[in-house]
This record gives sequence, C-alpha cells and structure tokens, in this order.
Amino acid sequence: MILGLLACTQLAPGLGGAKQDTALPYAPSTPELDGEQAAALAQSLLDVGLPTASPVAQAWTELVDLYGDAQCPDRVGYSMLDAPFGCEASSGAYFSGMTALKQDADNVELLCDAYVLPAAGGRFECGGEAIQQVGPNGKGRWTLLVGTFGWMEEPVLAGGAFSSALRIEAREDGTLILNGGLGHSGQAINFEALEWKGEVRSGALSVHGEHGWYRSVLGPAGCGAWVFEDGAAVGQGCLDIAPTIEAWLLGVGL
Repeated sequence: MILGLLACTQLAPGLGGAKQDTALPYAPSTPELDGEQAAALAQSLLDVGLPTASPVAQAWTELVDLYGDAQCPDRVGYSMLDAPFGCEASSGAYFSGMTALKQDADNVELLCDAYVLPAAGGRFECGGEAIQQVGPNGKGRWTLLVGTFGWMEEPVLAGGAFSSALRIEAREDGTLILNGGLGHSGQAINFEALEWKGEVRSGALSVHGEHGWYRSVLGPAGCGAWVFEDGAAVGQGCLDIAPTIEAWLLGVGL
C-alpha cells in the first residue's frame, strides 16, 4: 500500500520522454459559511437531540415482538446469538446478524451487528454498541453509543439512522461532559471535552458543513469565534445548548 502511494508521486515518462508528475492535484477547501451560519448549522443538529441507548434497545425489542415468531429469529430473550446467515419469520420479515442485550429498569447494554427487513419495506440497522448506565447511588448517568442505529432512509426524528462515536457523562454534581461525534442526514457534529453545568464551562464544538469543518471554543453563553479547518477565522456565532442538554437529562431519567 505504502509503495503504491509513493509510486503515484514519482515522475513518470511523458510525451517525448519527458517526465511528468502523476500525483493528483490538491485543491484546498475554502470556507463557505461565516460564524453565524456555522453556529446555525450546529444548532440545527443540536435541536434534533442527543441520543440515548434506551430507544435503540426498545426499537430492537419492538421489532422482535412485532415481526418475529417462535423460530425466527432464533434467540434467548432478545439476544440473537446464532443467526448470522439470517432467517425469514412467518410475518415475512427477514432477520440477520447477531445481538446481545442486557437491560433492567435503569441500565442498558446492547451489542449488535444485525439488520431487519420487514415485509412492508424498510431496513433497520443495529451495528455497534449502545450502553446506558446509572451510577452506584442512582444519581449519575453515562451513555456510550458507537456505531450506526435506526431506520435507513428515514428522518432522524422519525427513528431514522444515525452514526456516532459519542460518550456523554452526567456526574453527580450536575456536570455534563460530552466527547465524540454524531452524524446523520449527511451532516456531523463533534464535541471536544465539552463541559456543561448550567452553562458552558470549557471545551469546543465542531460542525461539518458542505465544504469542511468549522470549530469554536465556546464561552459560558455558548458563543465563540468560529474557525475553518484551514485555520481561517470566519467570525462569531452563538448556540443555545440548554434545551438539548435538558432533553437528554430527561431522556436518561434525571
């Protein structure tokens, strides 16, 4: 692989024996948004909400209850451990892959590499790890979502698929810390040790526009200077993070 890449940058014989550079030309991206527009794009993603593990697990169990039968998917509880080649239930739905689900009133742990094709159409993906845990004294929460989950080709607000590598921790003192990214509908947002306790305490947020990433180290009010991925400053922009945080806390029972 490395030798192949090096070969692409070597000078190759051209017409008349002259050598020419065969490497592809590099065209750097340029910012298309100003700070307010970058913040507005990030706000649109925040307004969709932050995911929790419980709805993912609930969607999986509902699919099994709705479309499965006694033989398909072959499972123990809602853990589909030996159906890597798939099966068709009497409902006409097709189940394929493997899942392992452990849950109680407060905790969820779902590992999955599976999909479901209902007879009526659509495709539900469950690929990755969705974990939600409650602290020892019942006050803290943390969520880890790594993978792709949901209905393909559906809006996120209607249970559509999202991809993430995101960890959210709610500490006992009310501090919330977000690390990692979330993507859907061709857009993505990323949190860099973003700490919240009634206001932004520290950290940064990035959002991916059509032509590249925009990043801001946010102040307490959610405002900051936005910078394009090439280092170009594009201006100030503000976010209203509180409603998104409050909705997530409510979703995990805080």
